[in-house]
Amino acid sequence: MLEQHEHDHTTCAFCPKLCRFACPVSEAEPRESLTPWGKMTLLHVVAEGSHPLEPSTAAAFWGCTGCMRCRTHCLHRNEVADALRSGRAVARRAGLEPSEAAAAIEGFAAREERACEAAAALDQGKSDARVAYMPGCTAVLSQRDDVAATLRLLETVADGPVCVEAGACCGLPLLNAGDEIGFRRAAETLGRRLASRSTVLVGDPGCAFALKVLYPRRGIYVPAEPVVLSEYVAVRLPRLGSKARPRDVVAAYHDPCNLGRGLGVYDAPRTILRRLVSELRELPHSRDDSECCGGGGGLPDTMPDAARRIAARRLEDANEIGADVLVTACPSCKRQLGNAEPDVEIRDLFELASSLVT
Repeated sequence: MLEQHEHDHTTCAFCPKLCRFACPVSEAEPRESLTPWGKMTLLHVVAEGSHPLEPSTAAAFWGCTGCMRCRTHCLHRNEVADALRSGRAVARRAGLEPSEAAAAIEGFAAREERACEAAAALDQGKSDARVAYMPGCTAVLSQRDDVAATLRLLETVADGPVCVEAGACCGLPLLNAGDEIGFRRAAETLGRRLASRSTVLVGDPGCAFALKVLYPRRGIYVPAEPVVLSEYVAVRLPRLGSKARPRDVVAAYHDPCNLGRGLGVYDAPRTILRRLVSELRELPHSRDDSECCGGGGGLPDTMPDAARRIAARRLEDANEIGADVLVTACPSCKRQLGNAEPDVEIRDLFELASSLVT
């Protein structure tokens, strides 16, 4: 499994650590083993067989949010996050995964079932619609009001009825926990569920990144073409009423890592947000250089204190530019930023955009 990442972990291991400042985890938890160089060097020596896979070595593989910011600053554009996911899978096969990762795998089926039940309550009898809105399990379970508001928005801009699709998880929590086989199984199940849909609007950037990037890398086929929700809504803004006045606030937009660096979607969310607020300011680090919120890669479970410190740094950025509202298009980002005791308002982009529905 590690051979497919040989170029990445080899060039990282022999690099003079030029991207170390770009890693949110090693900035929040200053240990050499948690820098991108440190993690990939450990992966390299394990792959080469020059160092045994030990508990402390395996633990470093989980010290990553999957934010890909190190890739932005890497001359080789190394895929550190995906290489470390393979390292997690190898560690799990050796029984060396963190207890929190093991718990996530064990509780996956029950979490998926709860998401299915919550989605059914929101669906309002439209389960046979050809257009499906896939909010993601995190949103359905913890931000149902945002999901309901987004559904109202989509019913205005879409061509026909829209159903809520959350009966099967994309499997990303399993992959982050080290269960590669479970991830593939979940992906195949989701693919079968989506076979009858003509359009799948994916709201959670983690789900979108899984469907559009991680599935193809693994040869996993999904019949319906996934569409990023912000791009879908942005081109349909003229269908919304023009009577609603923008909120008289200073807003900042937080680029979710999977949506921005993962999928290259930067302009569409800003196009929507400019319709909603009187002033939009850029955070000190944005777009391809955006700081992570700390909510990805399973880090809130395996390293909760570091995850909170990462989120706090992002909130400091919002305060620095005088933002009243920090808006994001990712339910995991909204949850993580909200858990860091913010003194700015944290809002979901599509819930905010539902105010345009007349």
